[in-house]
Amino acid sequence: MRFTGIDWAIVAFYLGITTLGGLLCERLVKGNLAHFVVAGRQIRKFLLAAAGSAAEVGLIAVMYLGEEAYARGFSAFMLPVLILVTQAFIGFSGFCVLRYRQTGAVTMGHYAEMRYSSSFRMFSGAFQFLAVLLTISMFPIAGGAFITYFLGLPANFQVGGATLPTVPLVTAALLAPVIAYTMAGGTVSVAFTDYMQFVMAWIAMAIVTVLVLADCSWGRIVGAVQQTYGALGFNPLLQEGKQGYGIYWLGFMTLQYIYGALVWPPINLRVSSSKDPKAAKQMYAIMSSLHPGRCGMIIVWGLAALAVVPTAVISLEHLPAGYDRLVRMPYYLGTLMPPIVLGLFAAGLLAAEMSNVSAYFMATSTVGTQDILFPLLRRRGLSSATKVRIHRGVILALAVFAFCWGLWYGLNTTLFTYLMLSGAVYSPGAGAFLTFGLYWKRANAVGAYASMVAGAILPLVCIVARFESPNTNYILGFLSYIVAFAGMYAGTRIGERLGVKARLVQQPEEAAVLQR
Repeated sequence: MRFTGIDWAIVAFYLGITTLGGLLCERLVKGNLAHFVVAGRQIRKFLLAAAGSAAEVGLIAVMYLGEEAYARGFSAFMLPVLILVTQAFIGFSGFCVLRYRQTGAVTMGHYAEMRYSSSFRMFSGAFQFLAVLLTISMFPIAGGAFITYFLGLPANFQVGGATLPTVPLVTAALLAPVIAYTMAGGTVSVAFTDYMQFVMAWIAMAIVTVLVLADCSWGRIVGAVQQTYGALGFNPLLQEGKQGYGIYWLGFMTLQYIYGALVWPPINLRVSSSKDPKAAKQMYAIMSSLHPGRCGMIIVWGLAALAVVPTAVISLEHLPAGYDRLVRMPYYLGTLMPPIVLGLFAAGLLAAEMSNVSAYFMATSTVGTQDILFPLLRRRGLSSATKVRIHRGVILALAVFAFCWGLWYGLNTTLFTYLMLSGAVYSPGAGAFLTFGLYWKRANAVGAYASMVAGAILPLVCIVARFESPNTNYILGFLSYIVAFAGMYAGTRIGERLGVKARLVQQPEEAAVLQR
């Protein structure tokens, strides 16, 4: 156990302030669905960018970026480069985001209904819900594992004669406050706490990067990568057996970062919450300068762990299969820091975890309610306050499922690869019907159905089959985009022959959209 009393005090003070602030945001919601889901569409570009940057670097990102650096060497720096290029492309060109925000859609499912059909809204919403559910279910266990190994906690605790496993207990403790304030204030709470955590996490990460480089010289890191991986550790385009990335990985990641940034619920919900289309576009441009820097710092930590603790014996009790490389970086960081710095860093990372989990649970509940449940219950005339209560119930159910799935599902590949594949259950098909819907007036519902089915099949095969070859996952992930876009085009042409007409989106009344 490495924590001192002052470290605990730092963490408790920060988490208490953040949770209290998030809970107080319930006063701003007052049972209003528009404020609970999209914060009344009043979030401005800098808060959007700060919240978005914070939400995308939670403990899950710290874990998978550290593992990628540990497993791929300097080639892992290609990840922040791709983030910079793809988000800058969206931010400066306005690709899709400008036209999407102009439709006034609350969610991607709402857009699917406006552009295609109400039945397709529920159909695509089911794929989106499944994809995000598979993704977020790894967040709590990854965060719990990080904190356990970072703090050097024992594998078990003895309570009243009973032996309780540490990782599940820590995971539950991390989930509880996040679920509480997300259920209370919805998107208002998420944006508020994300901004606070954005500031705290940046400070903590910068301090730790300096400590890491002071402890492990750059030359030592380069030598460790060269000895362990050779050329594969420096060139991301090389791939050999289970090592390296390769050209298919580059193609898959480029498409996934572009369309994930457009259709993935937590980010998409921020686009819907923006004050206007210009603010939504500028959010991506600002994020392109914030997010890559944080990713780069985490990769440095993973590289240092490769150099310092490559052969350390670490207990993996009560963890699913495939977590050996994942816990080496937090184990190393925990041995590096002195008191006070340890507490500040733990508070910063817990801040990042709270941002990430709250954003994803809020976005997932929005998909499940706005795109599936509420359309089914439309005839019952649910009040806004009732819909907010249903949202909160879904958030709680998601937390329970995520806790159980994360403890059960073992990894046969890197965590990052799993997350990209689970995201690809939805992103290729959604990217196809979004792009065609915004830029091709002839796009119709038949094409949209075809794109969703075609795009989801290959990633689901990868998740179920658990291929040992990383390149197989990359190839099938890349092909999922090709078949999704081909399915959208071919399905549209078939639909035209069947007499299916395209539905063009009309500019909606803002109040009507927010009450959907």
